[in-house]
Amino acid sequence: MTRAFLGFFALVFLPYGLYCLAQPGALEGIAGVAATTATGQTELRAMYGGLQAGVGALMRAGLVRSEWA
Repeated sequence: MTRAFLGFFALVFLPYGLYCLAQPGALEGIAGVAATTATGQTELRAMYGGLQAGVGALMRAGLVRSEWA
């Protein structure tokens, strides 16, 4: 059950985070969140991109290394 949880969320969070990191403007259509300044885009990249990708990478690490699960 743990491996299924980690695998599923690694597949969801990591690609979504990388996509948001590369295309923060896409969040306007997905979540209704838009940045009006460069600082806002940086914030969207950090919170929706970096954080989500980091969570996905952590889930994948737990999947690969059983002692981290």
